[in-house]
Amino acid sequence: MKPLEKIKEIKAAHEDNWMALSRVQAVGIGLLKNGETGIVISVDKYDVSLVSLIPEQIEGVFVEIVESGTFHAL
Repeated sequence: MKPLEKIKEIKAAHEDNWMALSRVQAVGIGLLKNGETGIVISVDKYDVSLVSLIPEQIEGVFVEIVESGTFHAL
């Protein structure tokens, strides 16, 4: 399986759980600070409690929490 396909599968498997968290605004795939492609979880405001709810790595794929502010539909 190609690396991007693996990331897509893992994202799809966990996205609903992450989106159910009150601070999470979006879940996507992108280039992380470590230079790897991984899962990016955008939150309205970063809170250290998120670290216990969102792993740094899942099934070998890195996960990064990014403070994005609140998203609003246009």
